[in-house]
Amino acid sequence: MVSMNNEERCENMEGEGRAANRGGSEWDRVDRILYVWIPATVLVFLLGVVPYATGYGFARLSLAHLMEYLWRSPDWEHCAFVPLAVALIVYELRDRLQGLEVKPAWIGWPVFGVGLLLYWAGERVDNHYIGYAAMQILVCAWILLGFGWKYFLALLFPWLFLFFLWPLIFLETYLAFPLRLVMSEVSVQVLNWIGIDAMKVGTAIVSAPDEIAGLKAGERFSVDVADPCSGIRSLFALMMVSALYGFFTFREWWKHLLIFLSSIPLAIAGNLFRILLLTVGTLVFGTEFAIGKGIDEPSAYHMIAGFFVFMVAIGGMLIIGWAMNFSWVEFFRGLMRMKKSGAGLSLDDGLNRDNAGEDVGKSLEGGKRKEKMTRRGEKDSY
Repeated sequence: MVSMNNEERCENMEGEGRAANRGGSEWDRVDRILYVWIPATVLVFLLGVVPYATGYGFARLSLAHLMEYLWRSPDWEHCAFVPLAVALIVYELRDRLQGLEVKPAWIGWPVFGVGLLLYWAGERVDNHYIGYAAMQILVCAWILLGFGWKYFLALLFPWLFLFFLWPLIFLETYLAFPLRLVMSEVSVQVLNWIGIDAMKVGTAIVSAPDEIAGLKAGERFSVDVADPCSGIRSLFALMMVSALYGFFTFREWWKHLLIFLSSIPLAIAGNLFRILLLTVGTLVFGTEFAIGKGIDEPSAYHMIAGFFVFMVAIGGMLIIGWAMNFSWVEFFRGLMRMKKSGAGLSLDDGLNRDNAGEDVGKSLEGGKRKEKMTRRGEKDSY
């Protein structure tokens, strides 16, 4: 009877354990639906289905449709590569993510509510930029709800990288014209420095007047730094490329930040090189060959010069990356060791040469003495 009771107790405990496991799996399934799939479905619905704003058109379109339309602009076509880049970043982090504990954070619900409120406000005022901000917040809330704080901290970089997804056309108004002024001023200074007399008229770079040759200002060449030449296109694209390069190349955060910030002066340097090519090309070959018939009909030379923006900027970025990874301390230590060893060898060689000279001198003196002794002997014999 006792053995039967023990067996029954064991069976009851096993049954309760199986029931608890079933209950736990069912609860995990409910959690997954509540914290992962429902927020994700809402996010996709708000992004791709709801007619949100008119943007720069006449009819309300969803945020996804608006983005796809604005991505067609040459200034913002790099945004289309952001989803693929984010997928590659997450794949690179896969080993780190697998070792983290999935623990949904309740703070995700208030964050989700803030995102929904901001989304509603943007829809009411017909402003798709507010919608972009709302979607960024909703993605943050989805990560917190479905996976927890540890996952969000691990995915912080790809979440920040999502900012490149949104085409911020309004920045052209605030950045393009100041960049045009900066580029024209710097270009004029460089041209004068290399011996090509130039002056700035508004945002245009024109040749300086030459009284001896009887030429007025702008008769030799005239290049206008228009909006496409301001560098705003290359600026945002290079910022995105530098962020990716820093992530896949460096592990220290300060190197990430430094290579990212370096994209701004590198974009300006690359655009400066392009403007100098166009100016010199106009001076040597003429306006139609170097510039083209207009903004809508650029010449082949003009198009080729545009590629040099990225060649110069990316080349500079690679040099900066190499310089940060190079072990300068070991390099200078090696130089000091080589210097010391080189000095020691030269001193030893000098000492050896001196000793050898002394030996040769001594041997010659000994030979002379022997000759004198021999001659004296011969005289004595006579």
